Amino acid sequence: MTVFCTHYPWSGQSTVKPDYYPLFQKVEFENLLDNSLWLHQNIMDRLDETEMLIEEILQETKPAVK
Repeated sequence: MTVFCTHYPWSGQSTVKPDYYPLFQKVEFENLLDNSLWLHQNIMDRLDETEMLIEEILQETKPAVK
């Protein structure tokens, strides 16, 4: 049960009308930024794995030194 004190001059419905559009733009930007960073990190991880695989292949196919 909510009790409102209506005897104050500032009581009643708010006349402030917030604009949520900029907030959602920031959230959307943050989401895009997060997705980009996630993709970049995945690419870097795959590059590291590829580099290790190339090194292993080079070691296995290196001609024997006599």
